Amino acid sequence: MKSTTFVVFFIGLTILGGIGYVIGRVAFLNYPGVENVFSIIWTVVLTVLLYVGLRHTLKSSALKTPAERRREVYAFVISLCEVSAFGTLIFLAIVFSNIATTRGNESLLPLILVTGALAVVMLAFSGTMRVLTGRNVTAEN
Repeated sequence: MKSTTFVVFFIGLTILGGIGYVIGRVAFLNYPGVENVFSIIWTVVLTVLLYVGLRHTLKSSALKTPAERRREVYAFVISLCEVSAFGTLIFLAIVFSNIATTRGNESLLPLILVTGALAVVMLAFSGTMRVLTGRNVTAEN
């Protein structure tokens, strides 16, 4: 079970990483500075996701009951949402500062606002999951 979960997670993370890099290259073709920042932030987010995935995958092998495994899956989903949302918000702050200081880029502001709203929804989802599953914020760390 442990090795299967790790393989599925690693393949999924590899596909997600490739999609993210391709989307970053295509979306910011005309903005090389933003493309480089996106690449750095995406690498950090993937590294954190890999750490969180390894931690939860290795930890799940010691769990005996289905309820403990279910709680661990909830914690993993919450961690994924939080890491993705914070990475998105950091990237949006950098892009917004770039767009706000350059004339002629006002057409990207609705995209930034919608993406920021989705990141906030992801944070709200993770907070709601913490409340519903009874997980304390400090108990995760």
